[in-house]
Amino acid sequence: MRIFFDVDSTIIAFNGDLRPHVKEVFERLIQDGHELYLWSGVGVRWEVVRQYSLQPYIKDCFLKPLYDYENGLAKMSIDFVPDFCVDDHEELIE
Repeated sequence: MRIFFDVDSTIIAFNGDLRPHVKEVFERLIQDGHELYLWSGVGVRWEVVRQYSLQPYIKDCFLKPLYDYENGLAKMSIDFVPDFCVDDHEELIE
């Protein structure tokens, strides 16, 4: 499965720290054969990947569409529909 994680208020807490157990969850998902991606409405967040040493887990980073989600994927150069998303914005998941 291709799993997309939002950054702010999802894997990163309000104080800027990586939330507890993110690396352990990512490791388990990778072991189970999933591909992990980050996306953010703020921009492509490779700096987060580097800052928290998430390189072994994250396959790619994307700008997240903030509206018109299905059509927005192509605009953001995402060539596939995510299989699963973890995000604090409910409307994106719906």
